[in-house]
Amino acid sequence: TSVGSEGWSDAVVVVPMNGPGATAGSPSATGFDGIVARQLNFPAPGAGIFADPTNPIAFWQATYTAPLDVVDEYDVQLATATTQYEVYADRDSPHSASRLAELTEGAATIRVIPAPASASLLAVGLLAMRRRRR
Repeated sequence: TSVGSEGWSDAVVVVPMNGPGATAGSPSATGFDGIVARQLNFPAPGAGIFADPTNPIAFWQATYTAPLDVVDEYDVQLATATTQYEVYADRDSPHSASRLAELTEGAATIRVIPAPASASLLAVGLLAMRRRRR
């Protein structure tokens, strides 16, 4: 979250996690809520559809754009709060098992620092234009 959910856009559930019933969630006062990511695993003879076993699997992404009028630095807090986590323990079985108790949640902080140099360059450019007119 930043201040509310401002600045977040382009939320998508990444392939292969965007299976049936998946959703990228929706913005709320605390960030994005309701993200559901799924993979299909249907190993029946002839079907041959297996979940992606690579680790880690990217499942969700979004873009954060800092506002242009930022004067003071601030932090963007990122964290997960998983309510359900099931895996296919056996690649050849269509049955999943909960691993929520074994899950380690993620957290990160991004510090947004305004760029005073760009404002200074703009001011110098305006002064140069003004001086050139005279």
